Amino acid sequence: MLNNCSTDKICKSLTIQGQIYNQANAVLDIKENLILQGGIVNFDLNSIQIKIGGDLIVDDNTNFNADSLEIIFNGISDQNVFSGINGNLFINKITLDKNSGNLILDDDIEVSYLNFINGVLSTGFNRIFVSNPETFAISGFSESAYITGNLRRAVNSTGNYSFPVGISGIFERADVEIMNSDNLNYIDASFNHIDPSELDISSLGLYVNGDLLQTVLNGGYWTLTPNSGINSVNYNIGLYLRGSSNAGNEPGQHSIIKRQNSSSDWVIRGIHNNATQSIAGGTVYAYRSNLDEFSDFAIAKNNDNILPVEFLYLEIECENNANILKWATASEKNSDYFEVQSSSNTNKWTTLTKVSAAGNSNSTVEYSYKVDSKNSNITYYRLKQVDFDGSVLFSKIVSSKCNQNESPEIIIYPVPADEFVNIVLNNWKNDQVVIEIFGADYKLINKYVFDLSNSNEIFTIDISYLKSGIYSLRLTDNQNVYLRRIVKH
Repeated sequence: MLNNCSTDKICKSLTIQGQIYNQANAVLDIKENLILQGGIVNFDLNSIQIKIGGDLIVDDNTNFNADSLEIIFNGISDQNVFSGINGNLFINKITLDKNSGNLILDDDIEVSYLNFINGVLSTGFNRIFVSNPETFAISGFSESAYITGNLRRAVNSTGNYSFPVGISGIFERADVEIMNSDNLNYIDASFNHIDPSELDISSLGLYVNGDLLQTVLNGGYWTLTPNSGINSVNYNIGLYLRGSSNAGNEPGQHSIIKRQNSSSDWVIRGIHNNATQSIAGGTVYAYRSNLDEFSDFAIAKNNDNILPVEFLYLEIECENNANILKWATASEKNSDYFEVQSSSNTNKWTTLTKVSAAGNSNSTVEYSYKVDSKNSNITYYRLKQVDFDGSVLFSKIVSSKCNQNESPEIIIYPVPADEFVNIVLNNWKNDQVVIEIFGADYKLINKYVFDLSNSNEIFTIDISYLKSGIYSLRLTDNQNVYLRRIVKH
């Protein structure tokens, strides 16, 4: 029965105690509540649109047949969906058009389509299940229109899917591009607060492009969970984090990390590319490709700003009683020149020469400078990089002791390498060698100490954990330092 309804299909409220169905396409405007109270609804014959300004209350879900129903929730305060007995409530389409207040679920519900115009859908401990696997089944989400709580979204074996989740007042979207999958049917998604005690991850040794990830952004983290029984999946993920107060200044400082659950350590999986990270309007976007399992995801950063000059290596070699200083940059921004400086004690520095820089470059640029050595004392060198605006950046310090003694022969192969590099030392002067691997900006990645007392002069080092690129190798024999490069394929 219809009560409090006028002939133009506008109702103050509608309580259904008998049987109601729609013979033709219809629109019904209910200013307050729609209540199913011992009745039967059959909105599955023709399209019907119902606007509700109050609550939706259903006493028995099996008596609410809504295969052709769209409900537009447009109230000016909080609205609730109270689902009844006998299974989850199904509605073909829900549209949120709320300028204030939330739509609050008091039970799990299922929809084919979820459309946002404005407003937040709050599930609490319940869940909304979008069971239509088409990529357009969820639409219209924005910074003022999203889900807080739990979203389950059906997916196809491939496709681009957005998960418009967040927490109160902050939209934290996750995008998943499924490249291929076997038996993947749905993904559960939520966004969660993170404990401040979990932000420092510097002890985990997570390196991206040679930079140590030290801090998790404090906005929170995403949990993505698939259905059980999947055989395989390969996907890419993009995360938009708005609610962070400790983000870095440069996009390239950020990277996606993941963990199995809150009791596990964060790890790095997949492939990272600095060029795919961005910052716009206070939102940090991070992207990672080639992932094969779902879990918790967060955005972490290294605490060092990206420098105007990105050094690939700085090394020094002894040739005929002379030091050959060699360096290369992967990129330069407004770089004017380099000063080559030397010191006998690292306290007082003397400029030996100026070398013009590339200015602006996104490709590798190599430099070298030969320094005559008058004695066998250790000499220290560094680079002073100067921008066009006068800004200054100093490189790391390298040292060398050139004399007439025969230098050792150091052979490294293969080049490039995939999993391992072999190092051959001929005419080494000490019973021990210290080998260190450095990444970009001279961050130490790993250190090895090998004993030569048993005459073993060939060593194999595992580099399978390194990303593709060029790394510096520093070999030390107590007095002398020798620098080489390795290339990871």
